[in-house]
Amino acid sequence: MSTKLDLFKFSKTHTERRITITSNTDLSISVVLAFLDQLDQPTQSPILASVKDDLKIQAEDADLQGTAIGGRDARLDRFVISNDELTQMSRLSRDVWPRYLEYRYKFQTYPRRLIVPDFPLIVGIEPTSVCNLRCQMCFQSDDSFNKDKSFLGSMKFDLYKLIVDEMEANGCDSVVFASRGEPTLHPRFPEMLAYVTPRVLDVKVTTNATRLTEKMCHGLLAASPSQMVFSVDSADPKQYEEIRIGAKFDKVLQNIIRFRDIREKHYPNSRTVTRVSATMFRPDQDPDRTHDFWSQYVDQVAIHGAWPLWDSYNAPLSEV
Repeated sequence: MSTKLDLFKFSKTHTERRITITSNTDLSISVVLAFLDQLDQPTQSPILASVKDDLKIQAEDADLQGTAIGGRDARLDRFVISNDELTQMSRLSRDVWPRYLEYRYKFQTYPRRLIVPDFPLIVGIEPTSVCNLRCQMCFQSDDSFNKDKSFLGSMKFDLYKLIVDEMEANGCDSVVFASRGEPTLHPRFPEMLAYVTPRVLDVKVTTNATRLTEKMCHGLLAASPSQMVFSVDSADPKQYEEIRIGAKFDKVLQNIIRFRDIREKHYPNSRTVTRVSATMFRPDQDPDRTHDFWSQYVDQVAIHGAWPLWDSYNAPLSEV
């Protein structure tokens, strides 16, 4: 690795991985409980019964109000619903609320109980392994990931459809488009989204926001994914461009504003929640300033620590 990248070392601590997301929602736990009470009790699944019991505990415990991300706190041994999840539910029709709650319950509780389902609860799809940036904390900055161009490319659409069809057939309700590649570089990415959103309940896209042209914004919003996550790590233009090598701060800002404006003007009832996700790994990064600046333009801001990626295959095992 270059000397410049070696300046930024990551420590393997639990606190480094704690994530904070600010998310405002009008939907309350009491409304969700009232909805569950109205369901036909004899036909209600055991999972939904457990959801209701756990939400009653959460509703009565002030310390569990406004939970940032449900299921990420190892101190909790039961289901708690986060503001982010309430935001997602507020944009879903009520007929799929039971399906959403069952999926989130499994997502939170199965790992703690060491339950392995027959089919994954969440599928990660990398539409392309190609990226137009070389961020300091990313796989793409490691030559072993991108030097051999024969390993780089885009997923064929037929293979993609096969994966999504298999997810639908097995009741998998979550897909995340992310990894080392930038998904919007796939030439058919809007089509990919349009194919999956009617079939999978929770569709999350992570992008560096460098390619949010007007056409791309319309393509993404027409497909209506549940979340668009913009990876931006600073409110300072110079620092941002040092971290996200190859990106221009002003252009990314304009792109995110464009996405917001198109959503407000052309898709006023969109279910798509926007989020800026910032990776804090340099001592000179200011999480508060980052949060305050980007919260003007998106629905949510997530601040989280970096996970060590260097020498991935030879490093000693983490304690996590």
